[in-house]
Amino acid sequence: YWEEEVRVSITECLKHPSGVLTPVDVRKFGPEWFSVALGTLAVSINSLRLSSLFPLNLVTSAFFYLGLLVLLIVAVLWVLRAVVDSSVVQQDYFNVARLSFLPVLPLALLVALTVDIDSGNSLIPLPGSVYSLVYYASYAALFFLAVVLGVRILLHEVDPNSLTYAVLIPPVAVTATSFLGIPLREYFLSAISIGVGLMLFVFLGSAVVSVHIRESRNPARLTSSVLPVGVSSIIALSLLGVSQGGLIPEGLAFFTALVLVGFETWNFFVSIVTVALSFRKVKQQPLLLWALTFPVSTYSSASVELFSWYHHMLLLALSLVAYFTLIAMWVIATLLTLRSLVINGKRK
Repeated sequence: YWEEEVRVSITECLKHPSGVLTPVDVRKFGPEWFSVALGTLAVSINSLRLSSLFPLNLVTSAFFYLGLLVLLIVAVLWVLRAVVDSSVVQQDYFNVARLSFLPVLPLALLVALTVDIDSGNSLIPLPGSVYSLVYYASYAALFFLAVVLGVRILLHEVDPNSLTYAVLIPPVAVTATSFLGIPLREYFLSAISIGVGLMLFVFLGSAVVSVHIRESRNPARLTSSVLPVGVSSIIALSLLGVSQGGLIPEGLAFFTALVLVGFETWNFFVSIVTVALSFRKVKQQPLLLWALTFPVSTYSSASVELFSWYHHMLLLALSLVAYFTLIAMWVIATLLTLRSLVINGKRK
């Protein structure tokens, strides 16, 4: 009798692993969940940028290892999701929002390796060839995903409410490859990635603003308004990095970055106030808060990099405001996510 019961149980596990092995349906773990890992690693890289001024090395290491753990867990659940239901692959392609979040996986990996290499390979000692391999593979994958998104938008019908600034994630991710490319002295490819991010930001960003004005204002659209902060900040950081390779005069790079961060400052405060005023709606979808963490981190990092050149206390103050905002958002998003998982687990 017990032998038969065990056999039936194993058969059920193989048929429905999402319902038997876990208290939460793994089919809900789409690519947008990688933003949890990216948000955690964003705290790590932001702390590293500030560690030259403040004792944040321990914070950098703690969030680095925690981010890697979250990335591994989410990656396993994401793969298991496709195994349980293979139809989600096609569904994700036609879902513009989920397709836009797919590049977050290689982006999170790039951020993790950037933290490691900028820390002097003290966190996870790896051969230099590994960094180069991951950089080139991620660059190609992110550029490919940006092309896929463009084809998806142009060839198939798109729900206007799905056109938020989330569609800028693929070009933003391509531009962010410079985070790892600069330490590897890949200045030429980094310059190309700046062009991709800048021009797509101008054209896609304008289209999203137009749609936002015409269509209803849902929580996803409200919180996604902060994502341009990430675009301009990453372009600013990339310009500062490219100037090290002599492709652009250093003074011009810092001035251009200052102009971009000026726009960031306006957009940062507008977006944060908007999110705060719509928090009752936002807290129902914790992943929307996670999507804000990386852009806020890049804004703080760009501000402190400019402070190292101009030595203006306003830049340091803005960087710290963004950093503490990032920490607060991480804590709130973590609590809301755990609460959501517990509630869904009890229901199941």
